[in-house]
Amino acid sequence: MQPSAQAGQSLWWRWTAPAAGQVGLDTLGSGYDTRLDVYTCASLGALAAVAGNDNAEPTGTRSALRFQAVTGGSYRFAITSNNGSAGNANLAWSLNTAALANLSVSLVGPESAQPGSVLNYTLTASNAGPQAATRVVASVVLPPGISTVALPAGCSIAGATLTCQLGELASGAFIALSLTLQIDALTAPVRLSASLSSDLPDPVIGNNTGSTSLALGGDGDIPTLPTWAALLLGASLLMQLRPARRRWV
Repeated sequence: MQPSAQAGQSLWWRWTAPAAGQVGLDTLGSGYDTRLDVYTCASLGALAAVAGNDNAEPTGTRSALRFQAVTGGSYRFAITSNNGSAGNANLAWSLNTAALANLSVSLVGPESAQPGSVLNYTLTASNAGPQAATRVVASVVLPPGISTVALPAGCSIAGATLTCQLGELASGAFIALSLTLQIDALTAPVRLSASLSSDLPDPVIGNNTGSTSLALGGDGDIPTLPTWAALLLGASLLMQLRPARRRWV
């Protein structure tokens, strides 16, 4: 029998994980507008949020989420009634103890700059699966002399480390972030390093880091002429500057 919730009420379940793995929860069969949340706790007075979702369906009002459980972990599942709705609740769950995600990251942008330059870089986080990665976090270590100008939503800076909370990344999906950085001072070549992590096991960690080099140089906006074009341009200018010979009659 399905439990029922009155308007504004919450229904709670207590669950202890028999093994580590990816837990899937949803309220897709419920008869009202729901919000779904997961907590860890020693008691109801000491809840710590793990995951939450509202309106997982594109045009519906039901909820779904995933999180990585640890063996023996004690969790609370809560279904909350939204918008004064009431009805029967349906909580479906699954535990995948073999869930894996293959994450990779790249950082692409200018490779040379002058002090005072403002540069745009693209950080791309990808997941080759086979499962969705949960609680994905991207980090970029900024060398001395480089600061942030504009950050995407979900990103923050602490000291020299830029951190972006990306949430869940589906299998086969990617997220591209635009980072705007300012070169305050640059006297020698440096490297900007990026890394990607998730609470899901990743069997291939070699592609979880990426970097790009940055050296003192031009602003990158003026293209460099090839050698043959430079010689041709020089010869043309020389002919234009050469004085015309006078003809005697």
